[in-house]
Amino acid sequence: MKKLFYDKVFYLMLLIVCAGTALVGCSDDDDDDDGKGQTTNATMEAISGKYNVKDSGEYDFIELTADGNYVIAKIGWQQNNNEENRANTPAYLAKTLHSKALKSTRSDKTLVFTGTYTIAKNNTLMLQGYGTLVIVYNGNTISSFKLTPTNSTAVLFKVEKGEEVASGQFTDNLFRKWKIISNHEIEYENGLPIRDEIYNPQEVIKEGDATHVLISKAGTYVVYYHDGSSDIAKWRWKDISKGIIQYTWDGEWYEEDFAVIELIHKDRMKVTEQNANYFSENILIPTE
Repeated sequence: MKKLFYDKVFYLMLLIVCAGTALVGCSDDDDDDDGKGQTTNATMEAISGKYNVKDSGEYDFIELTADGNYVIAKIGWQQNNNEENRANTPAYLAKTLHSKALKSTRSDKTLVFTGTYTIAKNNTLMLQGYGTLVIVYNGNTISSFKLTPTNSTAVLFKVEKGEEVASGQFTDNLFRKWKIISNHEIEYENGLPIRDEIYNPQEVIKEGDATHVLISKAGTYVVYYHDGSSDIAKWRWKDISKGIIQYTWDGEWYEEDFAVIELIHKDRMKVTEQNANYFSENILIPTE
């Protein structure tokens, strides 16, 4: 009788396992049938990177991030924050999270486009707010893009993937979109503080304030502002052992344009920058 009882238990467990396996199989089949497929972080990681456009008179580069964000930059996106302007404009002051470009000259909605993307079938990406992007391969290498803006004709152009920042535990934790939750700013005049303020830019809206920043492994970062505009800058390590980065808004690397990044932990970051005129400390957390 004991043997019969254990045999029944064994066969019952076997039926449960088989039934569970069948359900998983059905679920996968359903995903394939509805055309959505299964999008994973590994898929986005495989296509992530900055792709420089080689044969288009309109687009400069397209960047895809592993966390599902895209950046499209048309030719002429770089701000005119060059050395001549810096020398001739006493009020000029570039910051890590603010180019000091005038709102009217910021690369917003005409030269720079940002948003999220999802992966559909046949190597097609759905670009939220822009259109579709079809990835064309030459073997295992991405060689071309077919970009179709909404309500516009498709454009086919060759691309070449750019170099990336060397991988590492500290560096890799930066590659995502962050939300700025605290600004601490101090302004000085003749060595004395004339303003000392701490506030959350998500709650206190001030003209020209940044709200988010996207940091990419291709050395790009995008700053997003309250008014919906955005700026693109580049970054590189000045001294990784001390968390010091250099940044540039115009492609020229100036010795005085640097900031210190500290990962309080992987989900909280502090960016500090200071000189004789100001001190700033920003606290950021990953976007949801």
